[in-house]
Amino acid sequence: MLFQVIYVICVALWFLFPDLKGHVVVTTIFPEFQFLTFLSFVYGLVASMIYGWSVAIIFVFFYNAWPWFAGVVFGKNDTMDAPVRTR
Repeated sequence: MLFQVIYVICVALWFLFPDLKGHVVVTTIFPEFQFLTFLSFVYGLVASMIYGWSVAIIFVFFYNAWPWFAGVVFGKNDTMDAPVRTR
């Protein structure tokens, strides 16, 4: 949803200030985007949702894989962290 909010803000700023040069980024990220057509706006909204989900999936994968990877690289043993039981 963050990507969609940023997209809507970019389009609103493009509408309010058409002389700004930063709007080229929107047409670069969304190749079929044409300014101020309804279908193009919906296309950009859906594409920004897909980009957002893609980034979220990649981030969650690496966030969850990092403890295992760090344990393998740095030689951390999970059995050493277990509490020691005595009789």
